[in-house]
Amino acid sequence: MGIIESKSIWATNALYLNDASELNYSRKMFKTQLREYQNNIIKNINSYEYNVFTTLIMNIEDKDFIHPDLPGIYVSSFSEKDDLLSQWRGYCPRGPGFSLGFKLTKLKKCFLEGGAILIRQCIYDEKQQIKRLIKLIDQFVQKYNDDIEGGFEYFFNEFMKLAPTLKHPKFQEEREWRIFYIPSVSAVHNVEFRGGQTMAIPYIEIPLPREKNELLINRIVIGPTPEHILSKTSLKMILNRKHVRFNDVQCSSIPYRNW
Repeated sequence: MGIIESKSIWATNALYLNDASELNYSRKMFKTQLREYQNNIIKNINSYEYNVFTTLIMNIEDKDFIHPDLPGIYVSSFSEKDDLLSQWRGYCPRGPGFSLGFKLTKLKKCFLEGGAILIRQCIYDEKQQIKRLIKLIDQFVQKYNDDIEGGFEYFFNEFMKLAPTLKHPKFQEEREWRIFYIPSVSAVHNVEFRGGQTMAIPYIEIPLPREKNELLINRIVIGPTPEHILSKTSLKMILNRKHVRFNDVQCSSIPYRNW
C-alpha cells in the first residue's frame, strides 16, 4: 500500500543496510586479499607501500569506517525470482505478501533523474568475488601512486559500490540485483530518515515509472494465501482505485501454508 500510494520506493544508504553481515562478509574477504598483497610487498622490501596497506586494513577493520569525502550511495534491491519460497518466508511470515515486477528500462529512467545509477548483479561465486577484489586493489595502487589522498578516496568510493554486491554463496537462490543511486548535489537535500532499531536510517525516495498520474507495474504475484480468488479481486480493486496500470496479476504457485 505504501508503494502504491506514494508511487515510489526507498533506496537506503549503503552503510545502513539491514543485514550488517553483508558488509562484514565483504570486509573479511578484502582483508584477506589486502594481507596477501601486503605480504608480497614485504618480499620486495617496500616499507612505504607496506604502511599504506596497513592503514587501509585498519580502516576496513573499523566497523564505522567512512571516508569524509565519500558521496552518499543508496541501494535498492531486486530479484530475478518473482515467486520464491524463501522470500515469502523471510518478508511475509505471518500474512499475505506481494511481489512487484518492473521493467528495468523504465526503472533506469526514474533513477537517472537527479543522480547517477549503477545496476549490478550480486556475485555469489567466491572465485569471481576474489577476482573483483584483486582488480580493485590494483586500481587503488595505481591511484595512490599518483595521488595518495585521491587513492584512498577512490578506494572507499569503489568499495561501497562493490561490497554490497558480494554475497555469501548460500544466498545464491535469491538471484539478487542491486541498483545503486548516487544523488547529485541538488538531490542530496531529498534525503529522509526512518527509525531503525539502534539509529536513524537515511534513505532517498525514488519515484517509480508512471504515465501521467498512473503508476506502471509490469507484474504482481500474490503470495501464498488460502483465499486466492478474493485476494486477487481485492488487489485489482485497489490498483484501479489508486490509478495503477498493470499488465498481469497472478497468485503464487507455491503450496506453502503460513496461516
